[in-house]
Amino acid sequence: MKLTDNTDERLALETPIENDTDNTDNTEETLKVASAIPARFTNSVRFYRHMERNSRQMYAKIVWEGSAVAVLRDMGLPASYYQGIVGFLKDSGSIALLKRGGGPTPSLWVLDHEPTYEEYINVTNAVSLQEVKEKESKDSFLRIANDIVNRLTVVETELNVMKRAYLKLIEKED
Repeated sequence: MKLTDNTDERLALETPIENDTDNTDNTEETLKVASAIPARFTNSVRFYRHMERNSRQMYAKIVWEGSAVAVLRDMGLPASYYQGIVGFLKDSGSIALLKRGGGPTPSLWVLDHEPTYEEYINVTNAVSLQEVKEKESKDSFLRIANDIVNRLTVVETELNVMKRAYLKLIEKED
């Protein structure tokens, strides 16, 4: 199954797999494919489709007006999923915030396209790569900091040796 355009993703998300050779029940095979698709991706597609169903045309753009947290609530998902779902949709270019809402004021979002699984993989890998770079940067900083601490320890030790030697010299002169 190819997951590079929205049509194939819709099939993967909404319909069972059809087997050309026989007409047996494919429920188990469907579940294997469905479980291979991450929940964050499927929830993001469902979220986008909810927005799309309730959107309107405005200045040659498709615009959705409302509360993203209310959409999550309608989908039966906790508000804590907001960053993961909306973050992915923004990072993939599927949606863009036009006007931030809050309280009774609804947000305005421009809808560009339904996200693809390929975009999900690319965005996820980009985030993972960024996390790796940040960790490497942190590790590099810690190595440098440890190196500085070790060098300071050596300098302090040598300074203490020189201090004792100097005190002994002063004692001999007296």
